Amino acid sequence: MGVSIVKLYIQTLKATNMYSFDEARQIVRFFNEQNVAIKDWDILQKSVLMELCDNGLATYTENSVEVTPENIYQLDEIERKILGLPNEYPYDMYVEANGSTLTQGDFNYKISFYSFFPGGCILPYEVKGCFVVVDGATYLLSKEQFALYNAIHKFNSLDISEKDKSNNFIRFFNIKGLSKLAAAKLDSYLTDTDVCVPNKIKVLLDYNNNEMHLSASIDSEDSYQFTERFNKKEQVKGTYQLKKIGGKRVYVVFDHDKVVQLETIKKYEKTADRDTINKIMESPESFFDTNLVDIHEFYSDRVIEKGLYQPKYYSFICPYKSEWVPGIKVNDNVNGSKNLFFPKKEDIEKFESKVQEALKEGKMSVEWENTLLNVNEVLPQITKLKENCYNQKDTAKFNSPKGTKKISENEVLIIEENAEELGYSEQSVNMPCTVEHYNFHECTNLNSFVKLKQHQIEGVAWLQFLYLNKYKGCLLADDMGLGKTLQILYFIEWHRMQNVGNIHKPYLIVAPISLLENWQREYQKFFVGTLMQVSIVMSNDLKKKFAPKDVSWLQSLDLILTNYESVRNRQFNFCAVDYAFVVLDEAQKAKTPGSLVTNSMKALKADFKIAMTGTPVENTLVDLWCIMDFSIPGLLGNAREFAKLYQNPLKDKDTDIEQLGKKLRSKLGRFFERRLKSDVAKDLPPKHTYKKKQEMSDLQKRLYRDELNAVVATRQSRKTPQGMMFKVITAFRQICDSPYLSVVDYSQIDIDKLINSSSKLSVTINILDKIRKNNEKVIIFTDHKDTQRLLRNVVFRRYDLDISIINGETPATAKVQSQKLSRQQTVDNFQNAEGFNIIIMSPLAAGMGLNITGANNVIHYSRFWNPAKEQQATDRAYRIGQKKDVNVYYPMSVSKDFRTFDVIIDALLAKKAELADATLFPTVRTEIKQQELYESLIGESAEKSQNNYLEAESVDIMNDYRFEAFIAALYKKMGYKTILTSECGDKGIDVLALNGNTNYAIQVKHSKNPIGIQGVQEAKSGCEYYSNKYGFQFIPMLLSNSSFTTSAIDLANGTGVKLIGRDVLFDMLLSNKVANEDIISCELHRLDRA
Repeated sequence: MGVSIVKLYIQTLKATNMYSFDEARQIVRFFNEQNVAIKDWDILQKSVLMELCDNGLATYTENSVEVTPENIYQLDEIERKILGLPNEYPYDMYVEANGSTLTQGDFNYKISFYSFFPGGCILPYEVKGCFVVVDGATYLLSKEQFALYNAIHKFNSLDISEKDKSNNFIRFFNIKGLSKLAAAKLDSYLTDTDVCVPNKIKVLLDYNNNEMHLSASIDSEDSYQFTERFNKKEQVKGTYQLKKIGGKRVYVVFDHDKVVQLETIKKYEKTADRDTINKIMESPESFFDTNLVDIHEFYSDRVIEKGLYQPKYYSFICPYKSEWVPGIKVNDNVNGSKNLFFPKKEDIEKFESKVQEALKEGKMSVEWENTLLNVNEVLPQITKLKENCYNQKDTAKFNSPKGTKKISENEVLIIEENAEELGYSEQSVNMPCTVEHYNFHECTNLNSFVKLKQHQIEGVAWLQFLYLNKYKGCLLADDMGLGKTLQILYFIEWHRMQNVGNIHKPYLIVAPISLLENWQREYQKFFVGTLMQVSIVMSNDLKKKFAPKDVSWLQSLDLILTNYESVRNRQFNFCAVDYAFVVLDEAQKAKTPGSLVTNSMKALKADFKIAMTGTPVENTLVDLWCIMDFSIPGLLGNAREFAKLYQNPLKDKDTDIEQLGKKLRSKLGRFFERRLKSDVAKDLPPKHTYKKKQEMSDLQKRLYRDELNAVVATRQSRKTPQGMMFKVITAFRQICDSPYLSVVDYSQIDIDKLINSSSKLSVTINILDKIRKNNEKVIIFTDHKDTQRLLRNVVFRRYDLDISIINGETPATAKVQSQKLSRQQTVDNFQNAEGFNIIIMSPLAAGMGLNITGANNVIHYSRFWNPAKEQQATDRAYRIGQKKDVNVYYPMSVSKDFRTFDVIIDALLAKKAELADATLFPTVRTEIKQQELYESLIGESAEKSQNNYLEAESVDIMNDYRFEAFIAALYKKMGYKTILTSECGDKGIDVLALNGNTNYAIQVKHSKNPIGIQGVQEAKSGCEYYSNKYGFQFIPMLLSNSSFTTSAIDLANGTGVKLIGRDVLFDMLLSNKVANEDIISCELHRLDRA
């Protein structure tokens, strides 16, 4: 990548001795050779590693941290550098058949490493776990390269008895897919051999002359040819060789279990016996393993009790798209790192179709916009794209093509979805009447220290009223932090005591896994005396298919706690139980019509069903319809008509959303209860909001003006792509947060200088000083990891506090039961600490299930695009149980000369919040649009900075990518046409400089240490690659702001690599003035390819 390992100013650690790979345990271990305790490590390194631990992605002892390779690959470029990890291997891997063919037991693979292939030099190498030492230089294998090397190593280690023809082909199928993802080159034999390994066999059904004919097919472009071969052969084979145009070899391969299924198909290939035909038609699962065989053709569309899940796309349920998930960021070893954007839902559909096509053909990769993508990695990202575009998160998750092994392949309970027609309704003829006061029935075993607030008493009385009047369900949508859990448990406990002696029915509470233990603790805390047995039941506790013993066991339990996924996976058993109450906590998890989770929730049977959520509308009003269709099916009609009446009008900007909300609220009647914090203010302590503004530092103003002028100039010369738009917004945000965010090692900048360089940081420190004086706790919210790291560094150096960062990232290992349980433990540690303490959080990580009433101060350092999400973050502290006044701070970098990013986003959020407050159900209109923020930012005018040319000091504190752009700008000033290569997969060259006569391929190294021979090697190899690629003669150059070792100078002289060191570089800068604006312009143009 051409990124140097920056010298880390570590007093007690040496970066070169800081990590090792334990092959036996497959972990990377970070340690100190002097056995120094973690608490005394360098703050930057400790910050990165402890953030992994806080989020369940690493484990630690007193003096070491252990991380799996999978989680090493979750670290970004800066974090890897902070930890002293090497660059990713930038050259080519070459895989060839070693000896015989794939059909032979002695077949092996051989891996070689080349400077580039073909035509490059073979490089000596040694692989150590996820690291490779090539020609004396250590690199980190990319995630795909590591997977490829491991797959080949495991295959070569197999005993010859395990290398039968079928196993060899199946493993080659995986290895070839990984080789594409790793951009590895294959020899001609492997290139010309293709393998298809179907995940499922498809049964073809036909009738002819009173005979039932069965045949086998596969999801592949070669399906017709395979079926033809299968029908011609009397004996079933494990491998079928097909013909391919161009002489390529194609093999369709089945493992032993699938061969058995093929034999069953062959057995009943032609059947005339009517009794046998009826048995197969009525119960095909008795003949075929439905995990291996697709038997969809046996089912009629009229079957409603059970069947194969068929995800549906409803056009009237997909108007929403958040612009703040800008697309998919991918690392392609051929073309580098780039963002893929999908401005229209049609683009997503085309992309998904292409991925599905690749899966059907058994391919591990798919090409999109000249980028090779890992199919398994982009599938979850399609889920995110569709969630933001369609509100179809759950459907997307299981909307995989046939041939992928998903739950949707198995039987599920087919329900009336009420999407396009109202097929099922529990709505009573008589709506509950509006009453002034509901009668509250007391529960006698409430713990003496627990006192219901007035709104909680009213909520319980409302639930009791609905139940006693024979209504079937409701939605409790109280604002977050108003004690919905206590209301529900009180209602359940009251019902249990009233129901003594009657038929036993259990209570079922379905909640996110992170909240299950909280439900259990709260029940045991709130009530005394003889309590119900609380049972947490998960998927592993039940059989997958219907099991009478499991159903009887569930029926015998008292209070069952489970998560959404367990009900989905074990729906035949959960849904066969007669429950007294079913409660859905965080019911927005079942907001998607037609999804597996939603359908399994709606299939549950109970006397009374309660949905509870503080956010009944997350994306669209159809969320609300879907939740109510669980509680009171039929109340809001079918989804299509609902969307027509309530959702579609939102597309019209002239629609009065306040009146629309009132109309919908009226329709919901007394089945819906929602109290906001403003409604029950007497039950909460006061909340004070402060906007703390401070004039930008001179450095901030200068950088902001440069960025603004460069963007305006670039925009005038060409259309603004979406990727640039997002990058520009990020740049303005970073300058307001801190002008030093682009510096990796800001720990060496004087702490006062660092604080005073940012007016926002300065005012935040003033706030923290006040909080410390009051001996209180504070949550700092920012969604940006670069800002989080900076704040953690500053807090440690100023207050000697080693604080946690909670991002809510999903762990890649199963070492913790769940990510959120780990987060709650981190929060508990924060709250239990005596006196002043700080925790940094992402607003999204705080969105569900975290109670942080130990903090009564909240600082929104970086603003979130959606005011509702920002409010939810505040509600982690401002909720029932908070004993102190809550202070909410918004620090802002401002300027008297122009409106800054902080001022603009504050105004936009205030406008959106006002819009949200005007209606009971905030919608997509309440999120800031990327375009409107971008236009507001560049619409500002700023005077051009005077004589703002770079000096050596400014160059030395640049990060690596900025330094690359600086070199491109410098050579552009010198009359060259310059090209910035991609940030990833650049083959060791960062800048191409061309002037017709002399062309340079420049490897750029930014460092405080002398540059060694590795840089020379990269420059030489990369130059040959680009000379071959473009047909120009390039001179290899190694350029640095540092000096070179004697070995590097000797090697450069022997290989013709031109060296430009610190002294020459800054002489060039004196003669060719470069401004920040020039650098920004070059960096913006890099985005065209990245």
